[in-house]
Amino acid sequence: IISGAIWDFFLSLFCYNQTAPFLSSRASSQNCAQTKDCPVVKIRSRFLNILLAWAVVYTLRTIFRTLRMELHCPFDVEVYTSKERPETHISSVWHDQLIYPTFGVKSVKMSALISQHQDGQYLAECMRLLGFGTIRGSSHRGAVLALKEMVNNGSNGGRLVMTPDGPRGPQHELKSGVIYIASKTGMPVICVAAMSKNPWVIKGSWTNLYIPKPFSRTVFVASEMIPIPADIDKQQIEEYRQQIQQRMEEVQEEATAILAGERKVPTYMDPDAHSAEADNRQAA
Repeated sequence: IISGAIWDFFLSLFCYNQTAPFLSSRASSQNCAQTKDCPVVKIRSRFLNILLAWAVVYTLRTIFRTLRMELHCPFDVEVYTSKERPETHISSVWHDQLIYPTFGVKSVKMSALISQHQDGQYLAECMRLLGFGTIRGSSHRGAVLALKEMVNNGSNGGRLVMTPDGPRGPQHELKSGVIYIASKTGMPVICVAAMSKNPWVIKGSWTNLYIPKPFSRTVFVASEMIPIPADIDKQQIEEYRQQIQQRMEEVQEEATAILAGERKVPTYMDPDAHSAEADNRQAA
């Protein structure tokens, strides 16, 4: 029962309304949602939530201290790590990769938008232990209050991390919520991708959760800050949604290529690539 509760808790951090999962490699994982015999264990005790959150945070912090991490971003990393920097932004990261920037980059003045669902309480406890602020709400519940809190957070120099394909998927399909919030708060969007060699995978019904193995190589790639204008209409929201969707896919491809050894830095940060592109344009 305890083992099942821990795994149910661990999956519910990122995949809501799931049954107890099992851990496997990427190649051999089977979807627990298709396994009818998976036990369902719900955790209602606040004390147990805190205890398990502490155990998960301690375990993952230990793993991340062993990783060989590479951070590629076109701006100063102090945008994330310094309390003195005035920049505010929204970090957009896919649901299955959220664990990487959460534990891999020591962010300050960062808050996370977390569902008001009971399962969201597990994630909220972990975020508090990591020093993140928490804003409870989603498009289905508490949206108005959450938006007001995010606007106040941005006005006070805060930063925000969002999973644009959550909370119910489909996987890697960007919702318009991140565009709407960026427009209302005035915060630009940074698209983030993170990958590691042969990670563990926890399978869920609509998305997975990747967990790096100790001592593995891990790559972070961040895009430039993408501003979203204020007071945009529905058509413009969709246009920017498509733009951010494409940029999310591009940084994912860059992270994959770097991890595979196909390039050392993202294409948009490689001066040789820019020089070759300029030569091609001139030749044309």
